[in-house]
Amino acid sequence: MQLVFLQMFCTAMYALIATLAFETPVFHWSGEGIAALLYLTFLATLVTTYVQTRFQKDTTPTRAVVIFSIEPVVASLMAALILGERMGTLGVFGGALIVGGVLISELSDAVPWLNRSVDRSSDRSVEGDS
Repeated sequence: MQLVFLQMFCTAMYALIATLAFETPVFHWSGEGIAALLYLTFLATLVTTYVQTRFQKDTTPTRAVVIFSIEPVVASLMAALILGERMGTLGVFGGALIVGGVLISELSDAVPWLNRSVDRSSDRSVEGDS
């Protein structure tokens, strides 16, 4: 909880400073605006950051990177399906690169020509050896 608080507090302070330095904040109070603000604050930011921070220790670093790197692809697909947004050629190409990278990282142990791990145990030198 302390890490989540620190992440949220620092992000909020940096965003506030940048907003006041470069923008003129304008907010039109409405029911929809307040509902969107509450949703983005609690569910889309606080809850997701807490869940990520809480459960990241229960997975491997590779799988955590896979999950984090797939998120923008899933968000783009959901925006296209739910909101009807269109993605340009570069967006599709970028998404394909992300998915390809994820597949390579996950399948690299199963595909011999992708697994280039080298046994370095024989490369150790003892101090004083010439």
